[in-house]
Amino acid sequence: MRGSRLLVSLMAVTACSSDRTDPGIPPDVPAELSSTTLDGAIALSWTDNSFTSDPSNFSNYRVYSTSYDLVADLCGSSWGLEGTTVAPEFVAGALANGTTRCFAVSAMSFLDASL
Repeated sequence: MRGSRLLVSLMAVTACSSDRTDPGIPPDVPAELSSTTLDGAIALSWTDNSFTSDPSNFSNYRVYSTSYDLVADLCGSSWGLEGTTVAPEFVAGALANGTTRCFAVSAMSFLDASL
């Protein structure tokens, strides 16, 4: 099995609604994001605090990725959605071994999900 270096980061999303006078309450930022490198994939997991802190406000998690510049130690600016999940874990597949990537996870509220 080949390994690759991956940078994993967190990203928060603020809630919003069609009622512009009340932006809603954003879910907690997912905490303690960790990764396990697989052959052509990466398994991500994080603390489920976004759900457990307020289950009635939680809709789902969104997982994003972008390129990573190893020399500059910077994530790219073109983030793409890898997928969504209600579980505090996700496997991103079809990745090239030996290529570094940045990953981010956001928590969505029901107000976010309806937009």
